[in-house]
Amino acid sequence: MAAVPAARASAAAEAGLPYLQSFAPSDYGGGGQNWAITQDPRGLIYVGNGDDGVMEFDGIRWRRIALPKRTIVRSLAVGSDGRVYVGAQGEFGVLAPDAAGEMRYESLVPGLGVDERGFADVWRIHPVRDDIYFFSPQILFRLREGRVESWQSATPFHLSFEVDGRILLRKAGEGLVEFVDGAFQPLPGGERFAEERVYAMLPWNAPSGAQKAQLLIGTRTQGWLRFDGRDYHPWPTQADAAMTRDLLYVAERLAADRFAFGTLQGGLTLLDHSGAQQLRLDSSTGLADDSVFAMHQDREAGLWLGTGQGVARISQNRPLSRFDARSGLIGAVLAIERHQGALYVGTTRGLFRLEAGAGSNARFVREPEVPGLVWSLLRFDDALLAVSLTGVFELRDGRLRRILDNDGSMSLLRSRVDPARVFVGSSGGLRAMRRVGTGWVVEPLHEPTGAGLYTLAEDALGRLWMGTRGENVYRATFQGPASGAPLADAVLERFSVEHGLAEGMTDVYLVDGRPVFATDAGILEFDEAAGRFAPVEGLQGLFPDGPRRLGALHQDHHGRIWAFSESDSLGTREVGAVVPAGKDGLRWDGARLLPIAGAAYLAFQVDDDGVVWIGGEDALHRYDPALDVADPLPFRALVRRVTGRDERVLYGGAGPLPQLELEAGEGSLRFEFAAPSYDMLDGNRYQVWLEGVDTTWSTWRAEGYRDYTKIPPGTHRFRVRARNVYGARSQEAVLELRILPPWYMTWKAYLAWLLLGVLALWAGLRWHASGLLRRNEELEALVARRTEELSGANRALESANRALAEQSVTDPLTGLKNRRHVVQNIATDIALVDRAFRDSGGAAMLLFFMVDIDDFKSINDRFGHDAGDAILAQFGALLRRISRRADTPVRWGGEEFLLISHSGSARDGALLAERIRAEVADTDFELGDGRSIRCTCSVGFAGYPFFGGQPERVNWEQVVAIADQCMYLAKRRGRNAWAGAVADTEAAAARTGGIDGSLEHLLADGGARLLTSGTPTAGG
Repeated sequence: MAAVPAARASAAAEAGLPYLQSFAPSDYGGGGQNWAITQDPRGLIYVGNGDDGVMEFDGIRWRRIALPKRTIVRSLAVGSDGRVYVGAQGEFGVLAPDAAGEMRYESLVPGLGVDERGFADVWRIHPVRDDIYFFSPQILFRLREGRVESWQSATPFHLSFEVDGRILLRKAGEGLVEFVDGAFQPLPGGERFAEERVYAMLPWNAPSGAQKAQLLIGTRTQGWLRFDGRDYHPWPTQADAAMTRDLLYVAERLAADRFAFGTLQGGLTLLDHSGAQQLRLDSSTGLADDSVFAMHQDREAGLWLGTGQGVARISQNRPLSRFDARSGLIGAVLAIERHQGALYVGTTRGLFRLEAGAGSNARFVREPEVPGLVWSLLRFDDALLAVSLTGVFELRDGRLRRILDNDGSMSLLRSRVDPARVFVGSSGGLRAMRRVGTGWVVEPLHEPTGAGLYTLAEDALGRLWMGTRGENVYRATFQGPASGAPLADAVLERFSVEHGLAEGMTDVYLVDGRPVFATDAGILEFDEAAGRFAPVEGLQGLFPDGPRRLGALHQDHHGRIWAFSESDSLGTREVGAVVPAGKDGLRWDGARLLPIAGAAYLAFQVDDDGVVWIGGEDALHRYDPALDVADPLPFRALVRRVTGRDERVLYGGAGPLPQLELEAGEGSLRFEFAAPSYDMLDGNRYQVWLEGVDTTWSTWRAEGYRDYTKIPPGTHRFRVRARNVYGARSQEAVLELRILPPWYMTWKAYLAWLLLGVLALWAGLRWHASGLLRRNEELEALVARRTEELSGANRALESANRALAEQSVTDPLTGLKNRRHVVQNIATDIALVDRAFRDSGGAAMLLFFMVDIDDFKSINDRFGHDAGDAILAQFGALLRRISRRADTPVRWGGEEFLLISHSGSARDGALLAERIRAEVADTDFELGDGRSIRCTCSVGFAGYPFFGGQPERVNWEQVVAIADQCMYLAKRRGRNAWAGAVADTEAAAARTGGIDGSLEHLLADGGARLLTSGTPTAGG
């Protein structure tokens, strides 16, 4: 193994705690103890539970797979056939899907002989090529080509192990043996373990040619030993004492040449190949319990743990780690600085120093002499300066002393043109300190600014810029040479919105040697000739979804600008870097840091080796790009279950996806789906598309299910795809289904109608032929009667066809028109509105209202789908009652409704939206059996034409999409609300070309304004 560079080894010692996801018994619905973990080829996780069989996890939901007599599951493994094999108390078998695709347990014990059934726990399962070995202390079983063989021993086994296809066991009183060709052969020197229990046997290195791989053997008293095929060599580690004290129980070789071992009373320890301890996790650092019974590394290199009180997953060997209260770091991080090799962090709770791990986890210790909030840190030659609520402190030669009493100081900056000088920004104004020898001379406070000076930057001419939390920015210009010029003689200038600044706070940072200003309108710079602030070229248009505010800018030695980005309108908070993009200028790179998105970040520090420290409101995060994976592993979205009315399971999620065929009236379905990408599960998002019902992909949502009601007859494809926390998209899952038409729409029914007509005609002719001898009058009457019967049949057939046509555009549950009706008829309404605007400037517009019942899933879950259907029918009746005769209420899909209104203005839209919201909130919806509930809804609306007399700018589908986005905005603002988008008249006149239908873009560039619940509507 190549030596690790000293810089990298030192960096690794500063790694924080990995990101840990914990699952309590209440999460998975089983017992506390978990004895085995594995992952199948689809990516699903299986856990052997102490009380409730096998627990299956797909990233969203847990499912229990029962075993006979609720026996404890001790072992799990996946064979070369991709199936999951199970070992339990007196039981072993395999998981297999039933006819409906639900995973079931199938026992192999019934095929055993009577003398083979006297075994207890099956502690280990070892797949070797196409064979499966089941180990119990009494008998070793082998499943080969569907037949179970067994071998018993006169002396009991302790544990078994599989290493590179070899089956190794320890026999009590004899030592280590290897199972070869149906016999137990002693391992050379293995007798030393006759009375020593072995808890781990791992591959030490990869096989080379015909030479057997070395083994790593773990014991509680002899420690770790390397076996080269002949001799045993000690492998000393930094965790030897812990392995004995805490009772080694299980071990695993991990990616990146690392080893993990779990103990019964000390949690988990990670070692590198040299034996150095890289991490220790126990109940004090996030585990629910100190007992680790099982571990498994998944295909994303995440380490799953089965403990005495739940299941945990560790995102180990990832570029991101974190420090928080578990690591001794308390409070929100405000400042980060490295001084004489040590990392210092200022938080709202004080000054902290990182002590790198040397056989233990890296931890922060508090510097007690600097109490309270620490605003800023500054490295000054051999000293570190810190600004706290109690003053400015200097740390030098390991000693802390106060050099300036508290006067509201909050920022520090070392002058570039006068390196002996440090500027101090405070709530009272600006002051300066000068280093003289080993002491400091403090200059008097400059005239008050009336605002706190939170950020400072010095330009190339020595002028000092000061950022505030108000609308003002200040500049101090010194008289004469900036070096040595008295602070009291500086001329102070104030800049505000009249100089091009945006309203709100403005921070100043140094980028490429010049001051730039972070505002709500983007990054600005000062144009001296114009006397105004203007956008910095290259830093505009970084975000496709609209502008964001950038803060905490920090430029590293590679020129990358690390920053925190935020958009209030989108609810977005991310960290990343502005990096060169070749000929395209600059781009925002934040994908690798998406796992920590959502919080506010106030400070950055970039080390010489590229490690980035990111200070947030909840933790300090460490990003090591050397551990980054350029291309994430591909993953697949999975359809996990399809259920129909009365929750009948049509597909249980196991086995190949079926082609479902359902009778007419069975088109109300729930699709459940997931994606086995387990890093930061809360960041996974899903899109669905039911072809034949939906027109395109849905928006990205966190929910792992989708309900469809009354899917029309025909052939459909349900498609689902996922996006993980890193922004990587999954492969699609596609399920085909066919809803059969009702009997009267089948080819047999049509043929029957035709045959009936032909039969009637034939009977008439036959009657005519048989009555040739009858009187001429009778023949004429008969012909007339038969002709009338045939005409009646034709009229009946025409009536049936008209009824079928009407039914195809009508939702059978609510009686409202459906999406197909809108697609077939909207062109007429659009043409009328377009002609009205073209001929007379337009008197009225079409208003599209998207209405969605809030929390409808909880209604289905609590009361059942029949109750949900009852509410949908009453909701449709309510919309029909509210609507005018010219309006068209539509069942759009699921719990979503569309109302097309020939209203007139945005003011009419706001009034109607409020009426819908209020009527729904005040209605008691009957559930049957005398029960009723109250519901609320969220409403979004937009009008066509969107831009006045320019209908060609935005088509009706885009207007519906804008209304849909307004509806989801109302939901994000608390539900039981409405929101509408109307064009800004002046902006509309200035805009040219079409739009992409994005509400965020329209709001961001001023093309539209938003009306919401409670917004005054007078004047439209």
